[in-house]
Amino acid sequence: MQRGLFLVFEGNNGAGKTTIINKLLDKLQSEPYVIDIINERQINKWNIYKFPNRNTILGKKIDDFLKNKINLTKDVELKFFADNRKEFQAEMLYILNRGYNIICDRYVYSSMAYTLTSQSVDIINKKDTQILSMDQIIKYDYNCIRPDYVFIICGDFLHLRNENKEKYHKNKLFNSILLNNYILSIQRYSTNFAIIDNIYGKLDETIEIIIKIINDIKNK
Repeated sequence: MQRGLFLVFEGNNGAGKTTIINKLLDKLQSEPYVIDIINERQINKWNIYKFPNRNTILGKKIDDFLKNKINLTKDVELKFFADNRKEFQAEMLYILNRGYNIICDRYVYSSMAYTLTSQSVDIINKKDTQILSMDQIIKYDYNCIRPDYVFIICGDFLHLRNENKEKYHKNKLFNSILLNNYILSIQRYSTNFAIIDNIYGKLDETIEIIIKIINDIKNK
């Protein structure tokens, strides 16, 4: 049996990843009925995972961290995020190995890109900071499932969210550096990727571009 596709969507906060994923799922999910069940989760032809998953015990600690309620050292932060992803690794492998597909809203590349960018901005602002190498950043993620393709979504819709500002809701300087670090992070894992400009009012066109790329991946 051929493994299902594992697609990851990355990008800055407010880029429109979740909106694109939900719209994309409407187009791809030709079989909305349940095919299988694991850990009380319904499995369909296409399945969405979002990281961090804030519903687990560890996820709730990450949520507190992102909402600036608790402080974590950088090493503990990276381990928490990696362990949160690992909580679902067996489940995700079960789905993929049965030929079903996964769309992931953020993955290991976010930890890598945001850490590198935070370090860069601290250096620009002449702020004392702990500098970690790429190997140090990904040391808890060496055995993560490798995606088939990564979409980096570029957009600026954070102002449309009705929510409190979180730790990594950053400014244009941060986001401009972030894009380059996403590319470096994805290349570190030698994963194929595309940069998608999410332009206001062009959602349908954006979805069609992504579907074309997905079809090309399937046909290889």
